[in-house]
Amino acid sequence: MLLIAKLDRLARNVAVVTTLLTSGVRFISVEMLEADNLTIHIMAAVTEREAPLISART
Repeated sequence: MLLIAKLDRLARNVAVVTTLLTSGVRFISVEMLEADNLTIHIMAAVTEREAPLISART
């Protein structure tokens, strides 16, 4: 089991998150205790998209 503060701090790459999920790692996010695998995939896609936007803003 992996306890993380925020899902977007885990990785900003969907492939990394998918690899962890398919390897059997269970996630618990302090900010989203109810998050399931679908929610984690969606959040990973959002954070992957957000990464270049953050770079452009800074």
